[in-house]
Amino acid sequence: MKSLNQKGQALLEAALVLPLLLATGTALAFLFYRTMIFYYADHQLHEALICAESVQVSTCKNHLEKSLQKLVFKDTRFNVRLNRSITGSSGRIEIALQPEINISKELRLTSRGW
Repeated sequence: MKSLNQKGQALLEAALVLPLLLATGTALAFLFYRTMIFYYADHQLHEALICAESVQVSTCKNHLEKSLQKLVFKDTRFNVRLNRSITGSSGRIEIALQPEINISKELRLTSRGW
């Protein structure tokens, strides 16, 4: 009789802990995805700024948008801006994740005469 109560208690504990484990796992997966997008977007923006120093800005912007589309979900909106001026190149990426989380990164690469 005692082992039957222990089995019932284990089942009850598992039923109570399972939603907590699922919620924790979901939160960790979301944070991992958000972090991965942030660092990937940062790297790709840096590469686009280097590209914009020697190639047309529109070409670099298209390449950046295509590389971002590979990582984000299909319905995720993002805005990419690249500019080249006399002082260097600047860019900005805004990624709207659900629920309403925006990731923005702005870099400035100054032109140097080698």
